[in-house]
Amino acid sequence: MDGKIFKTIKTFYNPIEKGMTLKKAMEINKKYKINNNVEINSKIGDIQPMYYNTIHYWWDGVYFVKGHMVKYPHPDYDYYGIEPWKYKKIKGNKLLHIHLSKEISEDIVGVPVPVAGAIIGGIIGAALGGLESSAIGAIGGLITGILEVIVGNHLNSMFLDENDCIWIWVSYLTTYIYNPQVGWVEVPLYLRVGPYTLWDWLNVDNP
Repeated sequence: MDGKIFKTIKTFYNPIEKGMTLKKAMEINKKYKINNNVEINSKIGDIQPMYYNTIHYWWDGVYFVKGHMVKYPHPDYDYYGIEPWKYKKIKGNKLLHIHLSKEISEDIVGVPVPVAGAIIGGIIGAALGGLESSAIGAIGGLITGILEVIVGNHLNSMFLDENDCIWIWVSYLTTYIYNPQVGWVEVPLYLRVGPYTLWDWLNVDNP
């Protein structure tokens, strides 16, 4: 399920600039005759144009973006009409793509990892539905254990995208693992938080 390149845009405008859309960027490129073979040297005012490369592609049946100024690959904000301050779920082929609001994301980054793990576990449980509280607790515990190895005691801004939001990817399919404290509990086969895939028993790889 490796992401394949779908479209590359070359433009001196920041592709994540507020109000910038794929259509608008292409119109600007056309106006200044920018393409893969020709670059312009003229200045706009007193500012030399800067070129930004953004790649759009499909992964898990969802339209993704990566490249300059995109901190880690995620679904395209403009394509899905996502606002940074809103919660959003996008249904992929095998995964649920979850966008957390800026407010919630910044709260998660500001707390100790065990608290962040519990919050993320609760978000996953609510998004999937039907998971028992013991399963949600087990997911939170797994997340905490892995994140402590990766980042230590606190999450950091690496988990925030360029809009200061956290993305979570979780599989619809689940499996059962044994927890000595509560017995067998249900957990998703795939979980990715921000730029890190925490586990992948579904073999879908990274976006």
